[in-house]
Amino acid sequence: MFKKLVHYITSKRLEKHRLKTQCMIDEYERRAAASNARVQAQADKYTSEIERMAEQRHKQIADYMAWQNRNVENVYAYSLLLRDLQQTMFACTESWIRQSLSEQRWKIEQEKSQVLLSTLRYLDELAEEMIRLSRSDDRLTWQKRIAERPLSTTDDTIRQHAKRVQGEIESEAKAYETELRRIKSYKNSLFRQLQEVKKNRTACKEALDRDRNEHREQKQQLRTVYRECRDRWDDLRTDVEHHYQYSNSESELASQWLSRMPQGGTFNEIRQLIQDAQEHCDSACSEVQSLYERMDSIKSRIKSAHDNQDYSRLDTDKAERQTVFNAIKQAKERQDCVYKARNVLKARRTEIIQMLDRIRDFHPSKTVEDFFALLSQEDDDIYWSAIGLKTRNLQGPEGRAA
Repeated sequence: MFKKLVHYITSKRLEKHRLKTQCMIDEYERRAAASNARVQAQADKYTSEIERMAEQRHKQIADYMAWQNRNVENVYAYSLLLRDLQQTMFACTESWIRQSLSEQRWKIEQEKSQVLLSTLRYLDELAEEMIRLSRSDDRLTWQKRIAERPLSTTDDTIRQHAKRVQGEIESEAKAYETELRRIKSYKNSLFRQLQEVKKNRTACKEALDRDRNEHREQKQQLRTVYRECRDRWDDLRTDVEHHYQYSNSESELASQWLSRMPQGGTFNEIRQLIQDAQEHCDSACSEVQSLYERMDSIKSRIKSAHDNQDYSRLDTDKAERQTVFNAIKQAKERQDCVYKARNVLKARRTEIIQMLDRIRDFHPSKTVEDFFALLSQEDDDIYWSAIGLKTRNLQGPEGRAA
């Protein structure tokens, strides 16, 4: 009866553990399918958004090309390169998604392998325990004594009872052998599953290594394209900043100032000239103010001479008044000339700033930051794992390499 109870309990535990193991494997596979569907849906969403962003960015660049006809060829070439940057970022994201899926598959196969190995170890321990119990010394001694000792009586009842006991012993032995065969059969089944899982795990590891290498190459390509975009954008900015280089203006004085500049009037030189022109303006204004004060003094003396009827210096004061009047006229002309030259420089500075403001939106960092905003809607780690480019406004999590 004890053996029957042990075999019954063992059988129940074995079946329960088998069902639990199968449920775990089914759960792993369900999680894998759900993960694949979720990642694919996210990839489709990103594809739609990225295509929309690319079309919008391309339209903005097309408008900019119409605005600055002088740089049509350069801007168009840059627009193609910027689109290449967007496509490379998308390709980099796709390769990261494939890498992430491969890594999840590989981890799931690892977990399945561990579950199967754990179950096989449990079955080995269970079989060893059953064998140990069936081969205990007391049982062997009792069986030997029974086998060697003949029945002391030939009573029919005793013989029937002995026959029934012998039948129960044989039945228990058969049940014991059946349980061992079941364990062995289940082990063989699990072992076959384990071999299949190992093959899948090896294939997943190879796919993971391949996807990692591909993603690494894509990121390197992305950095190359990004650097090229930055260089091209710097060229565009330089073209804008040098827009008025070595060009005359409607102000002769401004043209003279510009001609003295080492680079013929770049954006930075124009800004420096505007600062210097302020000193000329202040000096011209001070000169005019001083002449007006002198004129007021002369007028006051002439009025006093008329009031006092003292005309001894009247002719001298009138001559000086005419001289100062002519000086004021000349000073105002110089002042107007300085103001006009400064205004010309300010107009050029404003126009260059407006042009720079237009191309600033096309800086590759803006494209990268827009891409970051898209990918970081759910988790910043997606961008830093898939792309990892840093800009002035994107420095990345502390300790993470770009």
